[in-house]
Amino acid sequence: ATPAAGAASDTATPAADRSQRVASELDAGLSNGMAPVLLLDELDSSIGARLGAPVGRLLRRLCRPPRAANGQVIVVTHLPQVACFADHHLRAVKASGGGAGGAASERVTTAFEPLASEHQRIGEVAAMLGLEQSVARDMFNSAQNDKLP
Repeated sequence: ATPAAGAASDTATPAADRSQRVASELDAGLSNGMAPVLLLDELDSSIGARLGAPVGRLLRRLCRPPRAANGQVIVVTHLPQVACFADHHLRAVKASGGGAGGAASERVTTAFEPLASEHQRIGEVAAMLGLEQSVARDMFNSAQNDKLP
């Protein structure tokens, strides 16, 4: 017998369960057509680097026709394995302004910088990895050239 939807199997790991839940939730939410804008904030939290590429691949598939014909998917991630699958990148930069009331009243602002060139995108992936650009370039190129089913 197969387990019921949402039931965990004996061999499933917590990360695999989370990945399956993410895929199910996204598929259910998009099954009636694409929303104009789908914002996924840290969807990949708690899954770890091992599942980053499969989640990135899934997100990329969501961004391809017919689902994304009339919409846009925006993903906030800290996993370079997920970021490598994106068609466009923005870097979020937070800064605190010196508030008049001291440290407790400092205002934090967030700005978004477009990373237009491949060099910029690979540089950001390298920074996210904390590794050399050559490693980031290999990961980035592998994800960008991934053939989706």
